[in-house]
This record gives sequence, structure tokens and C-alpha cells, in this order.
Amino acid sequence: MTLAVIGTFFERHENTFPLMHRLFVDGTRKPDETWLMCESHKDAYAINEALEELCDLEVLDDWPEGAQVVVLPTPQTNGTYDVIPYSNKINSALDASAADLFCYLDNGSMPGPDKYRVMAQALEEHPEWGAVYCTQERTGFANERFTADKVMPNAYCQLNYTQVMHRKTSRRWTLDMQHANPDLADAIFWRDLHSDFGAFYPAGGGTVHDFHHIPHPGLAGVA
Repeated sequence: MTLAVIGTFFERHENTFPLMHRLFVDGTRKPDETWLMCESHKDAYAINEALEELCDLEVLDDWPEGAQVVVLPTPQTNGTYDVIPYSNKINSALDASAADLFCYLDNGSMPGPDKYRVMAQALEEHPEWGAVYCTQERTGFANERFTADKVMPNAYCQLNYTQVMHRKTSRRWTLDMQHANPDLADAIFWRDLHSDFGAFYPAGGGTVHDFHHIPHPGLAGVA
């Protein structure tokens, strides 16, 4: 099964190089497609610069097949967003992707080396499952560990969007700015996935496979 990783980036560049290194070099399951969706050319430049540095270090021969940086400006009226920026970017990648499995990241994320291998393997070995989640260590705005130790019949407002992997779906993230809360847009998407797939299953037990740093609510994915 093919795996797509969809990254959404907005003015957070300090973690770009280690994140790209983890994604393309030292992860045990490399994505078959990588969508690095940026809000600005500045964001795209930071990602391209990190990838060029990996090439210079000769640890990345070339762009992985299917990887691309897409700058997707989000419509604004009088300086105010018309739609949720990170939902707009995710939906564009979902529309364009041909992958079987999907996972998400942003510049506050750091997937463990085995994260994508463990999660994809869980879905490959259990065709009756539609979505899985991993244990996540959260720091900054929320300092906590959310452990993948139970089946989640309702993940609404409980799981962060970087700790879930799901199968291909026709569902899309809400663009309604009334739902532009750092956790609400992904919660609504989880609810839609539950309608199609049922419960979300734990992958990897209590082992931490995802680290997510949120300095404050406004940097949790919503501009």
C-alpha cells in the first residue's frame, strides 16, 4: 500500500531541517508521496533549502519520487481569511494524491523513526481497520502524553492531527472559518472518518511515535 504524508507549514522554520531529515533519510518507512503545503514562498524557501542541504550532505540523492513543495495562498478578504488555511492545504493534497494511506505533519511535529512503518503495518495487517493512531508526546501549550492504549470509538477533540493515519477517503476537512480552532477542524474530520471507518485503533502500544510541540494555540495549524 502506498503512503502519502501531507505537511502544512506556516512561518515555523526552526525545525525544518531535522524534520526533512527524519522524513526522507532516517525513517524506516519512507512516504511514497510527500505533499509539503506552504502558505508563503518564505515557507517554501525554508523547506527547499533544507532539502538542498540534505543533498549537499549526500544523504539525499534527489527529491523522493512524488515529493513536492506547493505554495497555496489562502483567500482573504480585507486581511481576514475566507477559509481555514491548513484545511485548504490538506484538501488540495488529498484531492491530488493517489495514495492508499494518509498521515499528517507540520513544523511542530517530529515523527519517531518507526512511526510510519508501525502505523502503515497496522493498517496493512488489518484490512477491516480504517484508521489508527499512535502515542504522542505533547509539549508547549499542552504538556502531556496521549497514549495509544485503547480503541477510540469517538476521537472527537481528543486526537491531534499528526498522530492519526487513515485510509483513502472522499471526506475533506472543513473550510468554515467558524471552526478555525486549532483542534476543532481535525475533530470534525475525525467525526466524518468515524462515519465511514468506525473506530480508530491504537498502533504501537504505549511507545511514543510522535512528538508535537505547540508554543501557543495560534500555531497549532490555524493561521
